[in-house]
Amino acid sequence: MQRLEKGPQPSAYLDDALYDRLLAMHGEAASAPAIDDPSLHFEASAFLAHEARLLDNRRFDDWLGLFARDLIYWLPQDETSDPRQSVSLWLDDRRRLEDRLVRFGTGFVYNQIPQRRLRRSIGNIEAWATEQGERRVLSTQIVFEHRKGHPIQQHVATVDHVLRLEEGAWKIAIKRALLINGLD
Repeated sequence: MQRLEKGPQPSAYLDDALYDRLLAMHGEAASAPAIDDPSLHFEASAFLAHEARLLDNRRFDDWLGLFARDLIYWLPQDETSDPRQSVSLWLDDRRRLEDRLVRFGTGFVYNQIPQRRLRRSIGNIEAWATEQGERRVLSTQIVFEHRKGHPIQQHVATVDHVLRLEEGAWKIAIKRALLINGLD
């Protein structure tokens, strides 16, 4: 995988305003407006299906291309987690996500041996436009994981995407996945 920028770059966009926004996302999702735009729902469903296919087929470069430059990919411990005060399962900015994907490509990620085969099932999709011109997309996702010699695992999450229009395409600005069944 090729890095987009040379050398480590600090993420200047990681600030209290962003952390406050991450913390507020759960409450915003709970009070989401009723769906009244079928075309937006169709667009969101197609976007999520495309993202799932890229991930399931390990097309990580293409998947990274779905993200905004100032991305956040967050897996909090629970819906009340404040990323400033609690350990997250993941809290990746662009640099950290790129590093994670580079490691996957090396073959030296020991918890990936034997390599996992994944398939995602996506449902309960809700989508709405925000006052800031972004799109919010909520879904329930089940990831089925198979590794030779291991039992099949299922990871269930509520996934919240914030999509922003950049250069004529919707990009993931924030992806927040709240695991329902944990990692055990």
